[in-house]
This record gives sequence, structure tokens and C-alpha cells, in this order.
Amino acid sequence: MDVCHPGINSEAEEPSSVGVVSNYLSDSNEFAGLFFYQSPGQEAINPSFLELYVKKMFHQAQKHRSIKNVIVLRDGISEGQYQMFVEKEMNAIIEATSEIKANYIAMIVTKDGITRHFMDISDRIQSMPSRSFISFGCRFGFNQMYMVAHNSTLGTARTAMITVLRDDMNLSKIELQTFLLGLTHMHQIVNAPISLPAPLQQTDSLAEHGQKGFRALKKEHERDIPKRDDGTIEYMQLSNLLNCSNGELPSTRYTA
Repeated sequence: MDVCHPGINSEAEEPSSVGVVSNYLSDSNEFAGLFFYQSPGQEAINPSFLELYVKKMFHQAQKHRSIKNVIVLRDGISEGQYQMFVEKEMNAIIEATSEIKANYIAMIVTKDGITRHFMDISDRIQSMPSRSFISFGCRFGFNQMYMVAHNSTLGTARTAMITVLRDDMNLSKIELQTFLLGLTHMHQIVNAPISLPAPLQQTDSLAEHGQKGFRALKKEHERDIPKRDDGTIEYMQLSNLLNCSNGELPSTRYTA
């Protein structure tokens, strides 16, 4: 899950766009998803909308396989928003999958920090090799680690911080790291690991796609923006209008 907010210079009524993907297709290694709109500048994902879309994905996935584990990756929130994620977003996902007794794992992946890691070899600074994990320097009291999955083409590779907020399976760090690295190898347009798990890369692209779609609609056909009687935007109708599948789940993989 990821949220794309309006820019500083955007008009007041431009909504935030949320991207959500999962492996609900017949091949469990394939990811697809949708975007939807919510109030602008709101970092917490609307729990009602989130529950609706997760439930759609959950029911579709159940047609292809039994589900025992639900693993949630959330991008782009700070430490001060962890409680919001657990109490609002995770609860919405748990409610959407309440038909089964599942194990839940919830992880925050933060790449926008200023933390950098490097190696000092013979007085020469070098970027960390790809597929590196760093455990020191993490926040006390958190199950946290840093990941450098990709090769840096210039300078020092940006580090992604992984924070595990829930782990019903009690996985070891090696198991978590192996799982995350596997996801970084699943980006469909390259044959090397990328800096983020591929599903998060897709959510980012989907959320941005939703933002661009709204701006195009407002520019070319503003009268078609669905609104309530008080003039505010009807976000769910807008989401169904601009999703290419009319709010239903796409049956093929999303190409970033």
C-alpha cells in the first residue's frame, strides 16, 4: 500500500490517490491491483475503502488457493504514524479477511530517510554490495533492519528501512530478509533486484497513475467529476470512473 498526495501547488480539491496491490491472481507470484481516491493530504488510508478493496482481492485469491498468511507491506509513513497504521489500516485488513484464521505480518518500508550505509575499505568509501542487510543503528525497542537490495550505479545506494510491527509467525531475521529479497527480484522489466519490494514499486506507480488520471479528467472533462450535493467529490464514484476496470479487479498483471 502507498499514498500519493497532491503537490504543494495543486488545487485544493485534488484528492490523494492510494495504490493497493496483492497476489490475488491464479499465479501466486503475480501481483495486480487498483487505486482509489480519498481526502487530500490524509496519510491514513481510508479504512472503509481499504477494507472494501482488500476484501475483493481476498475473495478473488481464495478462488485459486487457500490462505493462511497475510503479509502487509506499507510504504511511506514515519515512526509517529505507526500506531495509526496498526489501529486503522491493519484493523481494516484484518476485518476484510475475518473469514479465515490467518497469521498476520505487517512491515513498514521507508526509503525516504537520510540514512546511508557504506563500506570503508583501505580508506576508500564504497557503496554496500547488493542484497546487504544492516542490523546496527536501528531504533531501540523495534524489530528493525536496513536493506540495500540493489546495485548503486552512482554514489552510495539509498537504504530502505524495514520495521516489523506485527509478526504472528515469529519469523527469524534471516527468513524475513530472504522473503523481502525475493520480492525485490520480481520487478517485471529488469532481471536484477530493485531497491524496494516489487509490490511496493507497483503501488507507487498505481497511486501516481491515479493522480495523473484525476488531473487529466479535471483539465479535459471537469464536469464529469462526480460530486455530492455540497460540491465535494464523491471519491468512490471517482475511483470506479477512472480505474480502467470500472472498480473491479484487473485479471492481468499491472505493468509499471
